[in-house]
Amino acid sequence: MPDESLQTRVLLVEDNPGDARLLQEYLSEVPQQPFAVAQVGSLREAVAAVRGQDAVLLDLSLPDAHGLDTVGRMAAVADGAPIIVLTGNTDQDMALRAMSLGADDYLLKSEITPSLIARTILYSVERRRRARQVVALEISRAESERNARQAHFLADLSSAFAAALDVDDVVQSLMKAAVPELGDYCGVDLVGGDQRLRRAAVRADGSRSAADALAASAPTEVFPSFQAVQGRQTVEIADVPAHIAGLDVEPAHRRAVLSLNIASALVLPLLAHDRVLGALTVGLRRGRTLDVPARGLAEEVARRTALALDNAMLYRAMKRALRARDEMLAIVSHDLRNPLLIFGLTLQSVRRSLDTGRTPSAETLAKGTRAIARMERLINDLLDVARIDAGTFVVDKTATDLAALLRDAVEQHLPLATEKDIRLQVSAPADLTIDADRHRLMQVMANLIGNAIKFTPEGGAVSVSCGPGNFGARVVVADSGPGIGADSLPHVFDRFYQTDTRSGGAGLGLTIAKGIVDAHGGTIGVDSAPGQGARFWFELPVRPHVTESAAVA
Repeated sequence: MPDESLQTRVLLVEDNPGDARLLQEYLSEVPQQPFAVAQVGSLREAVAAVRGQDAVLLDLSLPDAHGLDTVGRMAAVADGAPIIVLTGNTDQDMALRAMSLGADDYLLKSEITPSLIARTILYSVERRRRARQVVALEISRAESERNARQAHFLADLSSAFAAALDVDDVVQSLMKAAVPELGDYCGVDLVGGDQRLRRAAVRADGSRSAADALAASAPTEVFPSFQAVQGRQTVEIADVPAHIAGLDVEPAHRRAVLSLNIASALVLPLLAHDRVLGALTVGLRRGRTLDVPARGLAEEVARRTALALDNAMLYRAMKRALRARDEMLAIVSHDLRNPLLIFGLTLQSVRRSLDTGRTPSAETLAKGTRAIARMERLINDLLDVARIDAGTFVVDKTATDLAALLRDAVEQHLPLATEKDIRLQVSAPADLTIDADRHRLMQVMANLIGNAIKFTPEGGAVSVSCGPGNFGARVVVADSGPGIGADSLPHVFDRFYQTDTRSGGAGLGLTIAKGIVDAHGGTIGVDSAPGQGARFWFELPVRPHVTESAAVA
């Protein structure tokens, strides 16, 4: 019995029993070349039996198909098997048309011999095999070229990331490399300190205006960056035009997407050490598909980008820590040196007095006491900042009458305000209870009121008020001073930051105030413009019970 693995499987599609039997006999007579023939009499049966066959012998006159249409229908399901048309028609044009529809060869029934039919089958099978090899070779070559190109792209990207020490540098390096290698559109949205997404960069191949329009769009308006960040999973958009058709998108942004002809997109979370840093959006135009290699490359780019961003953030934090250390050393060396000098001079004066038998003057002792108090205040401030940075700063909350606290804070500062001829007044509900650390909250008020008086010119006014806020009680300390410049406004709560270095102090008061408010679960901020005074405010959760207002002047 011949080895089935060496047999050439032939599907004979012939409804004439005599012709079918003759062809099978021809194939059985071929020496040393076994054929396994399966015969069917209709196209319907052929469609069901063609899978796994090496070749098809197809008659063009069947009960359910006739003429050249038979070839096209068979070619559609032949599963790569060559089709050899059997015809009694000597029309050469018809034979050529059959081959244009998918046939590999044709035989005139009147001219068939055992050797001819065997040779035709074997040659057709071999041609198909070699054609498949050529296709496979081309696919392999194309894959190798794509893999080499992608490897080169990733190597260049990693080199660019290695040289990028800032977050913006990382993003710009990605933008320059990603389009068009990674996609025809690329966008990066990053999670800010307030846990909100912000648009970092957008780049589109060949369309600066469209990229600018999308750069101005909200991070969640066109592509679902927020969904990718929240779910920590890649979001695939198979049909971008259909996707944005159902969104409430600005017309300019909708036109920008459509002008780019983006057909599909991936939105990938940027994950580093189990922390979501943002989202990377990759858009592809029509003609490019999100196949497995394209998706794999995008995921690898997202992974490397997230690590580069994380490193840049760590580097930035390290620089900030080093700068803070240097600033702290400078502040300590400067601000402690003065009171130490004063205290040293005080001790010398006391010693001279004692040496001469005199009693040290009260003024001399008061200077020493003030110097010690100043050193103690600076040390305590530095310790508070260190606890805030370390996350170990705690407050001891108890039921606190906020209105009474504000009145006490104002009364403590009335002498200082009177000395500068500044009107200092307070307006607050008579009964407003909050859960707060009274001592720490007094520290916040002392800082805000003290700063307001310090920066308000003689004859000016400082007001302290309290009322409902967005989620609790809002306390506002407003002054009629020179205000704060736009460049300084974002930094007023930064440690050691001073808008006026001549004002004295270490620049830690507002940093500590923010830490105290944060520890209470509140928020703090400032509104100001040059020449229009400043309004420092903070909000705290309350157990509200509001009645009439009271005022102290």
